Amino acid sequence: MSVLLKVVDLCVRRGNASVLRNMSFEVEEGEVVTILGSNGVGKSTTLRTLSGLHRPQSGTIEFRGESITGASSASIVRSGLVHVPEGRMVFPGLSVLENLRMGGYLRNSQSVTTNLDSILDQFPMLRHHLRKPAGSLSGGQQQMLAIARGLMAEPRLLLLDEPSLGLAPNIVEDVAGIIRRLKQDGVTVLIVEQNAGLALGVADRGYVAVHGEIVSAGTAADLASDPSVRQAYLGL
Repeated sequence: MSVLLKVVDLCVRRGNASVLRNMSFEVEEGEVVTILGSNGVGKSTTLRTLSGLHRPQSGTIEFRGESITGASSASIVRSGLVHVPEGRMVFPGLSVLENLRMGGYLRNSQSVTTNLDSILDQFPMLRHHLRKPAGSLSGGQQQMLAIARGLMAEPRLLLLDEPSLGLAPNIVEDVAGIIRRLKQDGVTVLIVEQNAGLALGVADRGYVAVHGEIVSAGTAADLASDPSVRQAYLGL
């Protein structure tokens, strides 16, 4: 497999606070990678920086062999890196269909139409709610919509920020199933999660972040059996 995303010594400040300190990691094409960590360690800031919402003070981001450090969000999406943010962030007053079409706003109309049919086959629940306002959906349905909207942009790499946040256990398992299907379909996924059980259950590899930097890395199986990870993140 080839390296799809390479992050080297990424540093990000918010005000006077240093949020990311020399954050470095890689994602290879076709794999699911997770970054684990407690609240406030910089997981969401990492994804927001990758997608162009924050500018790094230093460090480099390479995607598909080219630098995207400091690039605009629109150009990053065009390159194939797509971010599904924490908290779902659907457009509540727009219909489900309108939300989905918003995900493909940088694609041509024929591509959007073709992709929409494919997405609705993957998320049949959404097909039954296309005319409903997105804000009327349950939390789990909104999460499905947020992921589906991200897929409308035809990503090479999908960034998922806390996809299990606030969801019931049975819905969390549905999310896990979606991530596994994405991998089968060839979509590379980078997921940040506090729910280490979910993340390690779907990931090939993982990184552990503490105070804005990576402190350990390994296969999902190795991290799941690591005593420090089990105690800190799995409650075992």
